[in-house]
Amino acid sequence: MSDFYYKLKGIYVGIRNIISYIPILFSDRDYDWYFLIAILKFKLTRMEKLHREEGHGLYSHRVAKKINTCRILCGRIMKDSYTTLDQLNHEKIYGEIRMVSFPIEGSTNRKLHFKYSKVDTEEETEIASAKMIDIAKRNDDLRKKDIDYLFNTIKKDITKWWD
Repeated sequence: MSDFYYKLKGIYVGIRNIISYIPILFSDRDYDWYFLIAILKFKLTRMEKLHREEGHGLYSHRVAKKINTCRILCGRIMKDSYTTLDQLNHEKIYGEIRMVSFPIEGSTNRKLHFKYSKVDTEEETEIASAKMIDIAKRNDDLRKKDIDYLFNTIKKDITKWWD
């Protein structure tokens, strides 16, 4: 095949990529980590499909499986609902949460205070708030574990993801 053919094919593939990336790039924003993970998931989905359906390497199926694991992790990280059941149970016991912020005297910062629809006393509010903070910390810990697993897998295997 001539150089002209490969240049033409390169232009075709480039245009096809631009078109397929338009929806993900159009929804991209620079102010949140979520969009970085969304772009990564999109790319991993494409790579997984290539290795699963068209892979030429002896271990293409293994590569596809590793990429699939990373893609699933991206989805879990984006969903960010590691403690949904805990939050629902908390709401059942204490009622709906309303967050109120108060200015801190002598500071530009604000203090966050929770109000609960089924809670009447300040003591119950403190207990409910402490439990909610524990749930939020557990959610953050579980998300961090998935992020670590995702990027450690990528770090370890990315140079093997070629066809």
